Amino acid sequence: MNTSNVRPETPLSEILSSAARHATSPPSTGFLQACAIRAREMEDPDPLVSDVTAFHRKFDHPAPMEVADVFPDEDVIGFRIRLIREETEELVEALCQRSLAKVAAEACDLIYVVVGTLVILGLPMMPFWRDIQRANMGKEKSPDGGKPIKPEGWEGPNPTKVLYEVKRGEA
Repeated sequence: MNTSNVRPETPLSEILSSAARHATSPPSTGFLQACAIRAREMEDPDPLVSDVTAFHRKFDHPAPMEVADVFPDEDVIGFRIRLIREETEELVEALCQRSLAKVAAEACDLIYVVVGTLVILGLPMMPFWRDIQRANMGKEKSPDGGKPIKPEGWEGPNPTKVLYEVKRGEA
């Protein structure tokens, strides 16, 4: 592959994808494709939010770059609530039908709508996700195998602290 025509601003993932397309041996192609995927993940650490933000911008829905200073009006909130309820019902229906394909599609639709709610508020998902993950991983296995339990001294998520850090640019 001739790299003399690669612009400095070209993302590494694009360079690796191009190299994979021009590779002459299957092991090299596979390795370069895997590297391109990993590079893309590193270039965009929050692809769900990026995808949903792109959707919102395409249809002129709210997608502020920073945390909203004002909560959206009642029409916007009502719309989000209706979407979340609709997608939740569709997921429940798919689970009742025991359809793997429908469950996957409906679960992704619900995630899409919920992430969209963060997008309209200008909230980044990952700082809050990491806080929830930290708290969840601090739980212990239930003796009956059910829902994990909160042990003595367990520290739950602290979304207020995370929001403060987000607003200060620390998260």
